[in-house]
Amino acid sequence: MRENLHITLIAPDRKLYEGEAITVSLPGAKAGFSVLTGHAPLVSLLEPGVVEVQNNEGKKTYIIDSGFAEVKQNNVTILVDGAILPEEIDLEKEQSELEENIKLITTSEDERSAKEMRIQKNRVRIRFASNKS
Repeated sequence: MRENLHITLIAPDRKLYEGEAITVSLPGAKAGFSVLTGHAPLVSLLEPGVVEVQNNEGKKTYIIDSGFAEVKQNNVTILVDGAILPEEIDLEKEQSELEENIKLITTSEDERSAKEMRIQKNRVRIRFASNKS
């Protein structure tokens, strides 16, 4: 049995992380959770939030949009709609987009759901950037 997890974090535009880790924390749609070696197999929907990968060199943090995670035999595959590194957050841009998204009028359930997801994404990024300031 492998001592560490193997983590792969992929967004449509790039692979953000691939390597060994001691643990990974994920923003599950129902609740956040952490994965350690020997975790039971699962597939989980992810909501916008923070993914933290702890390896022997320290902690790596990624701010993700929604996605999915699969855990199977100490392999964790994380596929997300979008992700950025903490240093890539543009606080002014996120605040402006949040204001625009809140004002946006929707006419269908699909539009409302998409609006809520964008607002949640903006709020996660703003909260993370504000806590790091």
